[in-house]
Amino acid sequence: VCAAMPTRRGHLPRRASGPPPSWRPLRGLPLCVRSGPMSSAHAPAVLSVTQVGRVFHRSGAAHRALQGVTCVVARGQTLAVVGESGAGKSTLGRLIAGLDQPTEGTVLVDGRPPVPHGGVASPVQMVFQSPFESLNPYVSVGWTIAEPMHGLSRTERRSRVADLLTRVGMNPARADRRPRAFSGGQLQRIGLARALAAQPKLLVCDEPTSALDVSVQAQIVNLLLDLQASIGFACVLVTHDLSLVRVLANDVLVLRDGHVVEHSSAEEFFAGPSNEYARGLLESNRIQSLVRGTRKPMTGDVLEAGMRKGKVNE
Repeated sequence: VCAAMPTRRGHLPRRASGPPPSWRPLRGLPLCVRSGPMSSAHAPAVLSVTQVGRVFHRSGAAHRALQGVTCVVARGQTLAVVGESGAGKSTLGRLIAGLDQPTEGTVLVDGRPPVPHGGVASPVQMVFQSPFESLNPYVSVGWTIAEPMHGLSRTERRSRVADLLTRVGMNPARADRRPRAFSGGQLQRIGLARALAAQPKLLVCDEPTSALDVSVQAQIVNLLLDLQASIGFACVLVTHDLSLVRVLANDVLVLRDGHVVEHSSAEEFFAGPSNEYARGLLESNRIQSLVRGTRKPMTGDVLEAGMRKGKVNE
């Protein structure tokens, strides 16, 4: 609404064509949740990857991990990167996060290379596969979340840590506890809060649910959808789980031996990929569908007790 308001006197701009978003309340606050893929034509590009390649030299031999990868992710969009082990998914994630540099091509985040600078929070943050290994076990979770909050007073940092913990469904009173006091699902929520503390433009999620139980996986999926809808960050999802892709992704990028063999919208991918290898991936991942945009509650006492809402079809 604020973005649509004019800065001077005059008529309000017309609403863009297309169906209006569906609204639903969350803890008393209206939250806009997309019922389908958002058009990237009108959204600014947060991530731009152009003809990226990466060559590793080991024992005098050159190994090409990536070649000619090109993709764009707009604000509020999610790109899923899928493929078999060794296809180059994690390498691409590291290049996007600025943890490694491409041998050829360019990676731009918000128009700039994602090169880490000392004392400055990166616009790209990561959510790692194992929540047990991604947090410092010797300091409190509140200290970990507050680490990238530069230029704030102690009172302001504590207030922001409490706000972030609340947003991810955690009790702020437990901010002084160390990671060993929490379960795997709680630690992944804390990992999300830590990533969001830097106010990133782009979130790279590397298998964010594979180390969690099924019921906890659904909670993290719901949380990611809610946070992206309310904050609007772009997301790159690296995963083997196509049911997770069906729920979270707007676009799908399929890698094989470092090459892009399929790049399409999620709807086109699940309707029938054009590439034979991509069709084989889809056939081998016949898992119960988690349909994007559905909000049916999960059945079962354990799931209903542990979740605010569910997205699994009965």
